[in-house]
Amino acid sequence: MKDISLHILDIVQNSVVAKSSLIEIDIFENIIDDKLEIKITDNGIGMNEETLRKVLDPFFTTRKTRNVGLGLSLMKANCLNTGGSFQIDSIEGQGTTVKAVFVYSNIDRPPLGNIPQTISTILMSEESFDLTLTYSVDQDSFEFSTIEVKEMLDEDIDFKDYEISNWIENFIEENINSLK
Repeated sequence: MKDISLHILDIVQNSVVAKSSLIEIDIFENIIDDKLEIKITDNGIGMNEETLRKVLDPFFTTRKTRNVGLGLSLMKANCLNTGGSFQIDSIEGQGTTVKAVFVYSNIDRPPLGNIPQTISTILMSEESFDLTLTYSVDQDSFEFSTIEVKEMLDEDIDFKDYEISNWIENFIEENINSLK
């Protein structure tokens, strides 16, 4: 995958398939410690121990539409290529957490990509779930939450509506830029 935001999109799609009602994305640009940390947590159906052991095998997938599942194995390889680390934890019936750490300054680290557009794309899903994004740069951070947006605007908000999607994308972009 060309950038990290595509990895995030892939993992969140897995969370949606796993019937998650809440997906939390934490992105931490720790420039001081030379790390980029991505953590994605969901409250979906989780995985049993056997599936968890196989999930990083690129030739294993639970999807019926294809025979390979490259997303997690590619992300792990990208992390390790920078000297970082990768961890996935899952409890059947409770959810899954994926944590990817990249060495921030490493030349092999893929670019982060367009996070605001990725979040907007995720929210255009046909599925119903809530999402939080916490984005941090060193000691400063900001949080976006669909729960808060729903409370502020209207419980029946349509995240697929162009104006809403565009507002979310711009809101996230402005807040990320203010951290840098």
